Amino acid sequence: MMAGQGKSEEEFLDVINDLFWHSMSISLQEGNQFWIWCYVKGDTGVI
Repeated sequence: MMAGQGKSEEEFLDVINDLFWHSMSISLQEGNQFWIWCYVKGDTGVI
């Protein structure tokens, strides 16, 4: 994780969430299912 950088867990998760949705929107525009697959895998706890 981001230990020692003064970031709270909530801030870290916000950054990840922003990156995720940014990547998701790009993937949808490109017709790429990769990020959706990662989201489903992560959401079900498979990763």
